[in-house]
Amino acid sequence: MFWRLSLDGDRRVRLAASQVLGAIAERVGKRLGPYVRSLIGPWVCARFDVSADVARAAADAFEVRHDWTVQCNAYNSR
Repeated sequence: MFWRLSLDGDRRVRLAASQVLGAIAERVGKRLGPYVRSLIGPWVCARFDVSADVARAAADAFEVRHDWTVQCNAYNSR
């Protein structure tokens, strides 16, 4: 779902999608690890959005990531 929302034509939808993802990442922390593989593509694309506020929201969401990178590496090595 994040993939489709992050590519929506409306800037406000893309902004809300990045903000919600940041809130989820902050709330669940490293438990996001198993899902990062499916989120990382659209998340990185959102970081380079043509709209500066969408790109900033995606970058802020990415910084909230806590320890999910470690958890993702552990999940992928199984």
